[in-house]
Parts: sequence; structure tokens; C-alpha cells
Amino acid sequence: MKVLSFSFLFATVSLAATLGSYNIRNFDYDEREHITTNMNVLQKTISNMDADLIAVQEIREKHKFKSFIENRFNQYNVILSECGGFNDQHLGFIFNQRKFKLLKFWEDMRVVHFNQSRTSCRYGSRPLAIAKFLNKETKKEFIAISVHLKSGGSPQSIDKRFKQLEALKDVVRELKRSGERSIIIMGDFNSTEYNQNNKYSERFKRIVKDMDLLDLSERLDCTSYWWGGVQDGMNHPSVLDHILVTEDFYQARSKVLSHCERLRCSITEEYSMGITYEEVSDHCPQVAPIK
Repeated sequence: MKVLSFSFLFATVSLAATLGSYNIRNFDYDEREHITTNMNVLQKTISNMDADLIAVQEIREKHKFKSFIENRFNQYNVILSECGGFNDQHLGFIFNQRKFKLLKFWEDMRVVHFNQSRTSCRYGSRPLAIAKFLNKETKKEFIAISVHLKSGGSPQSIDKRFKQLEALKDVVRELKRSGERSIIIMGDFNSTEYNQNNKYSERFKRIVKDMDLLDLSERLDCTSYWWGGVQDGMNHPSVLDHILVTEDFYQARSKVLSHCERLRCSITEEYSMGITYEEVSDHCPQVAPIK
């Protein structure tokens, strides 16, 4: 009888998985900067993430994005929201169909419409994109939520963002009451105040704790870059994106890739940002291993 080596068994039966989150700036054309997404660089960036489940945001051309993923990656499938808010920015997931089976997908509008008289898909912010998956290897079912909250650092924007976070907390509470215990939330929380160590960052952390989730991004120095509010030719790091998980998923903290990794989240001259910033996104992909 042939005996399989331990190394062979380990290679063929891998129960670990990797999460990822990536805001791909207005795929596939950013009207503000008049820049078309560099598809080859985006392909390389996603390949470097080597993730099994990636939450994506700011997908304006849904069908073109699905074709891009399916034509360039054999292992991935895509599910995106129908609603995209005022700027038609859809969100959802890229997932490894060899590892995960999509059981259900829906959108929750509670983070969109605080004025009940306005209910259009093209009004307000983006919805929550919620998916239920089955891990084919472990037979574990779990909920994943892709988020893209209100942008901006004005008092009005921050106020709306915290209303959205409270709505998200209600969604998590309802999911747990229905029997869902394994939950992942990823995406662009637009937490402009997160690395300022002020009352807003503390409030954000309290909400995460209230949801009984772990923030795998809490030790990151940046997940994106912006102009800093001063026309000095420098770009400044910011922590806008997070990966939140229930404790059963925890294995290690997340890390950032792309220009955030290369620049080590330092304040940098605009001309030194590189092609991933200039032609793909001001955000950086983030990955985290999970159990």
C-alpha cells in the first residue's frame, strides 16, 4: 500500500484561508482624475494579495469588472451589489470558488437612507453587501459583509458615518439573534479620524467592541493616502479600511500591500507614490490570514 507523506497531505488539504479588502478607485475610470484603471497592474496587485475572499468597493462598471476577474483568474468568482449610491459605486466580493460556496447574497439599505422618503438605489451612500458562504473544506458557514461608509472629515460626514456604524451594529445583532455566530466585516469604513487618537477614534473602537468583533487592522499605520488638506505636494497616510472578525476566525493581524507597504506609510512626495497609486487606487489592498 502506498503511504502518503505528511508534507503531501499538508499541501493538498489546507484548511487556512486569507481575507482581503480593496477599494479599487472608481473602476474602471476615475472621472475626478481622468484616469483609466491600469488592468495589468490591478491583476498583479490582486494576484499578490493571494486571498480567498476579497471585499471590494467603488466598482462602477460591474459587468466589465466581472469579466476582468473571470477572464484573468481561474479560481475567482464575483458577486456585486445592485445599488451603488449617488456615485454608482458598487461593492461586494471576489471569492475563491474552489474554497467557498456562495449560499445567499443580499443588500441592506439601513446605512443608506436616513430620510425614509428617499429610497432610490442612486441616492445617498452605498448599501451593505451581505453574503453567506460555506467553506467547502471545513463545512463552516459564515456571514461576510462588505462596507463603504460615508466619506469625508466634516462634522456632517462624521455624524452620518456613526449613524451608519450604529445601523451596522443593529445588523450584526440581528444576525447573531438568528443564529449566525461567524461574521466577517471588511471594507472602506472611511474612518478619517481613526489614527488621530481622539474621541472619534475611541468611539469607533467602542462600536467594534460592542459588536464583539476583533479589528485585525487596529495596528496598521495606514491603508490609504490622500493630499492631506494642504497643497504642499505631499501625500499623507490614513487608516480608512478595516477587517473585522468574530473571535473564531482570529489567527493574526492584517498587513497592507502595494504602495502603503513600499512607502512604509510615511508622508511622501506626490511624484513618488508610484503606479499602483496613480493608476489603480489611493487605497492599498489589505490581507489577513484566518482560521
